[in-house]
Amino acid sequence: MLPLNARKDIFFLVVILAIAAVYAINNQFIQDDAFISFRYGKNFAEGYGLVWYPGSTEFGYTSFLFTFLTGVLMKFGINVPLAAYALSFPAFLGALAGTYFLGKQLFKNSWAPLLSTFALATHLTFTSYATGGLETSLQTFFIIWTYYFGIVWIKSPNVSKSALLGACATLALLTRLDSALLLLPLYMLVALHELKEFRKRIGFALAAINNLLMVIAMPLVGVLALLYGCYTYYGYALPNTFYVKVDNVWHTDTGITYLYNYVRSQGYIPLLLILYCGWELKSRKALLQYQLLLLSPVIIWLLYILYIGGDFMEYRLLVPVLPFYFLLAFGFILGNTTHLKLFALFASIIVSAFIHKTYYGDSIDSPNNFEVVAFKQLQTPMTEQPNNWLSVGKKLNELFYSGSPDDVKIATTAAGALPYYSALPTIDQLGINTRADKEWKIKFLDYPAHRQRLRDKFLIKENVNLVLDHPLYHYRKPLKCQNRPRLSFHTPVRGAPMVFIPVNQGYYLLAYYLTKHPKIEYYLENKVILPCGK
Repeated sequence: MLPLNARKDIFFLVVILAIAAVYAINNQFIQDDAFISFRYGKNFAEGYGLVWYPGSTEFGYTSFLFTFLTGVLMKFGINVPLAAYALSFPAFLGALAGTYFLGKQLFKNSWAPLLSTFALATHLTFTSYATGGLETSLQTFFIIWTYYFGIVWIKSPNVSKSALLGACATLALLTRLDSALLLLPLYMLVALHELKEFRKRIGFALAAINNLLMVIAMPLVGVLALLYGCYTYYGYALPNTFYVKVDNVWHTDTGITYLYNYVRSQGYIPLLLILYCGWELKSRKALLQYQLLLLSPVIIWLLYILYIGGDFMEYRLLVPVLPFYFLLAFGFILGNTTHLKLFALFASIIVSAFIHKTYYGDSIDSPNNFEVVAFKQLQTPMTEQPNNWLSVGKKLNELFYSGSPDDVKIATTAAGALPYYSALPTIDQLGINTRADKEWKIKFLDYPAHRQRLRDKFLIKENVNLVLDHPLYHYRKPLKCQNRPRLSFHTPVRGAPMVFIPVNQGYYLLAYYLTKHPKIEYYLENKVILPCGK
């Protein structure tokens, strides 16, 4: 039977997890980018393999494990987004529990682990990605539990703990390969610990070698197998997102804006906590090993964010390091617990969560140059009535899909729900799901993953029939031919006539008719699809 204090802590943890579940359900959403993985998963479930569309060799998904598992669930009849939620929601709760248990391994008292977990449970961004349809919570889950098993292993290594550590690290890397950056500090500590064993008698050295083989070999074999499998299957080992985001240029301008906007949206409380930790560090004049272990992945990850320039989705990239940040900050502050410190810390969590929700959670401003889009705005294209990208995709399927390789081919920058529900061969104009050499790209926006787009000449070369670009479907009648819309996310195709495709309740979707197709010609002749007005 657990001691009284342990039972009390578990009770508080269960309460916090219940609060977190309520927050996550309240913040539930689905975003367009999730349907990229869903499309690969759906094709896998239907027997075509993990492909963008049947016959394609594109590699556009970021998370192998999440995409594969989503496809497996879809194979068993679980539809999206429920299949994604079935993975991400338990992972979200598991990441919270992992934060608490990791803190218990690092701190003598329970206040820092409990308050860190509570801070995450009431954090708008952290709870939002319990859903959303992406692998964010799954990655965080495996990262946190890898650190937990790593600390447990360092305290008393054995084969079973080595296996758990190696398995968690492998799954984290299969979820996202950039997890390697987060795991680096832990593995350096593990290696340092085992090197000490070599200085002892030979028996300990052999045990150390066995432990290291289990801890290192599993992730290494897993990653090499993934890279080799992708290379033989797609023709290249890394997904297109790597080549789109990693371009040997430090995008510190947008990266700094990304981090500053986060700090500002939290009422500057994260910055105040960092400054306080700095003052505490100066007074202590030394970093404890566990504090360095928590600080290192945060620093490495923030440098990574500065390098790639952040992201446009609501602080998604920060989710995997928020547990480390809160554990580090609260561990510093509560090193010598006082009731005043405890009250101030609890109040700061509540105030910060409230400020973020009111300042940022209800944001409806459109992206301009570079802004981080709130999760509610990410949801908007999926819920707009009477038309949204889901319903428009279904309409395109109804009009053009027959299952033939000669179906109408579309091109779009919104490469999620439209390709998923239309099931049509699709060119991703941003290059995430369509790989092209630099000669076929043109500068687009100074916006993460949207800095370049494919040239119109490439779309012609690929025999694209309809270019949807960033979809516009609020037209009651065709625009005049000379009145082409010019928006930051919508670029007209030069020389291509505009056509208007009927969607719902008398509205039309604007498209550019690039390459002739018999079915489109038929619809134009019968005035189902309308040309631009005179």
